[in-house]
Amino acid sequence: MQKRYFVRREAKEASIKEVFANFIKAFNIDYNPFEYEVKDVWKQLTGTLTDRLTKKIYIQGSVLYVFVSSPALKQELMLVRTDLLGKINKHFADKYKQYQSKNIINNIIIK
Repeated sequence: MQKRYFVRREAKEASIKEVFANFIKAFNIDYNPFEYEVKDVWKQLTGTLTDRLTKKIYIQGSVLYVFVSSPALKQELMLVRTDLLGKINKHFADKYKQYQSKNIINNIIIK
């Protein structure tokens, strides 16, 4: 029977943020921490009716994809897309200091 040798490792202190980031990286999980917050900001900016007609919303890279069930709503959102983009980025710039000089979202694609 072969002997097993265990190497003792000293525990390091780490913040929850670091532990979570290491977990996401170790299991190769595609996770965007801003996706849930963008959904809340979208609801605040566009209202409850638009939120009810929005079927799906997600971020891929720096692009926000929005799927709506009404062609008329899609057309209206296309007209105010740049304003929405600016307001979403302003929300994150106001809330997070590290995003004051760069944008979270660079484009909004409405389908």
